[in-house]
Amino acid sequence: MLPSRYSKSFLTREVKLFLLAVLLLNPASAFAAADWAAPAVDVFESLESGMVKIGTVAVGVGLVGYGVYSAVFGEMRWQKMFQYILGAVLIVAAPTAIRTLVNLGG
Repeated sequence: MLPSRYSKSFLTREVKLFLLAVLLLNPASAFAAADWAAPAVDVFESLESGMVKIGTVAVGVGLVGYGVYSAVFGEMRWQKMFQYILGAVLIVAAPTAIRTLVNLGG
C-alpha cells in the first residue's frame, strides 16, 4: 500500500480497512449486551419530551405576543395566526406520529 502521508483525511485507506476488518472479524462486540440501544433510546425520549414542552411554551408565548401586537396596532392577520396554531399542532402531534410509525415498522 502507498503511504498515507499525503492524505488530508483522517480516515485514510489503512484506517478504513482496519475498521472494516475489526467489524467483520468481531461483530459480537458491537452487540455484546442484549439491551445495547437502551441509553440512546432514553436520551431521545428525554429530548423529545423536553422539546415538546419548550416548543409548546414558545408557541404559546408567541400567540399571546401576537395577540397583544394585534390589539395595540389594530391589525389582525388571520393567516399568520393560523400558521402559529398549525405550528403548535405540529409540535405536539409530530412526536406521537413518529413513535407510531416506528412501532409499525418494528
